[in-house]
Amino acid sequence: MDEEKKQSDQKDTKLESLSKLRGEIDQMEKEINNAKRQELILSEERSEMKLLYKWNAPERPFNPKGRNWYISVFGISIVIIILAILTQTYLLILAVLAVLLVIYAQNTVVPPTFEIQISNKGVKVGNELYLWRKIPQFWITQRGEDMFINFTVAGENSPRLTILSGDGDINIIAKELVRFIDYLSPDEVGGDLLFRMVEGNPKNINDFFENKGQVTKVDDTLENKTPEEVQS
Repeated sequence: MDEEKKQSDQKDTKLESLSKLRGEIDQMEKEINNAKRQELILSEERSEMKLLYKWNAPERPFNPKGRNWYISVFGISIVIIILAILTQTYLLILAVLAVLLVIYAQNTVVPPTFEIQISNKGVKVGNELYLWRKIPQFWITQRGEDMFINFTVAGENSPRLTILSGDGDINIIAKELVRFIDYLSPDEVGGDLLFRMVEGNPKNINDFFENKGQVTKVDDTLENKTPEEVQS
């Protein structure tokens, strides 16, 4: 009995050591990739701008609702307003009316559309260029049919930049971005149920590659491709 316990403890110790070693190897690989990305970024900042991919996307999601949807929202709002009147919670009435106004505007006012470009210099949204060193990390979330590309922004008033995939190919977008900046895994993004309902579900980078686990190497040669060549 003691011998079995001893063997079990030894097995657990080996598994723990292997797990620790795997974590250290993964961390070392991540640091090496980050160093290669930085080297690539510095090299490309000194070269001419090369367009890698471009697409068009609205400023925000726009999904017009049907008549039945508006009737349901209006009915729920009326019930809440009646309860607020009965309980003399008048601030709640103002809050409900404000939410209704926002919902109506978001589903009836068509948002402006921007051209988004990925180049060897960074990501250009409309007329504003975000250099790679200004957006060191990104992650992709999905809410409904919409795919959101989120960036951490260094040294800006807003700590995050979010753009939509729009009419672009999200697989190509992910493959081009991961060559220059680090991708945050769902575990690194975190977030509770409310976060996922509002922000969407974080995706794994391997979801955007045909061969799972075959992420594009950072030290691949940067080719001067047009968007048509990239898509082919």
